[in-house]
Amino acid sequence: MPKNKSEVRSFNDATGTIRYTLMNDYMFRIVFQENKEALRGLVAALLHIDPEQIIDIEIRNTIKVGESISEKEYRMDLSIHLWDERNLDIELQVRDQGDWPDRSLLYLCRLYDSIARGEDNFASVQPAIQIGILDFTLFPDAPEFCASYKMMNVRSHKLYNDKFELKVLQLNQIKLATEEDKLYNLDEWARLFKAKTWEELKMVAQQNKYLNEAATSVFRYESDYSIRKRCQDREDALREEAAKNRKITLLQDEIAGLLNKNSNLQDENSNLQAENSSLQNEITELRKQLAEALNK
Repeated sequence: MPKNKSEVRSFNDATGTIRYTLMNDYMFRIVFQENKEALRGLVAALLHIDPEQIIDIEIRNTIKVGESISEKEYRMDLSIHLWDERNLDIELQVRDQGDWPDRSLLYLCRLYDSIARGEDNFASVQPAIQIGILDFTLFPDAPEFCASYKMMNVRSHKLYNDKFELKVLQLNQIKLATEEDKLYNLDEWARLFKAKTWEELKMVAQQNKYLNEAATSVFRYESDYSIRKRCQDREDALREEAAKNRKITLLQDEIAGLLNKNSNLQDENSNLQAENSSLQNEITELRKQLAEALNK
């Protein structure tokens, strides 16, 4: 007989549905802020490097576990210490709001602007990478699992600057993972995010220690009432936002329909006025002909 939730004491005993997975951006934020090893594994997979190459990760916008946070704090601003020092911004986005290219570019520009005011050593600007973990297809006409975008010449494809990069991981396109993606276990990280049951999560966690660190952290924080409360608050807020956006869309569509109807009525009125003018001219001409006939 399966154990009650209250009887579950370890990750290995957990069964059934996960209430708040890594697809909940509060859970995502807490797990990877509090578990540096899990974060090291995720970042390495996203960058296609060995986790051991990452000397240190500094999270610049830490939050207090269990407390509510503002919208902008769901993004993680990181400084990654490798052979160079890179600035990363990572955001989980599960709903397509139709503005990701604009938003991600804005985040990247802010991240890249790391030079101090008055300083003119522009060559010292650190590399910046904005990473979006999405659960939708960004460009339906060109689906990819993991895509990188950089500034380059549109004709020659000459790279303009190697310090400015957008990266997009699309969790709904695991089937398109390349051999290189698989080499760095990025497809397994995507499966970890998408896992809906503890059985699925434990299956993926077996792949390596970094995935296991993330999976056990999900169990730890999912068992914490204060974390569950914030996860629920976040889901409620997103549902309310989605309902608000749907209402706005319906009202915009209704207004557009009425404007179109009004335009059609105006066109119809113009046509009627033109037809009436033509009839008036015809009546005037007939009356003229009648008068001439009567005077003969």
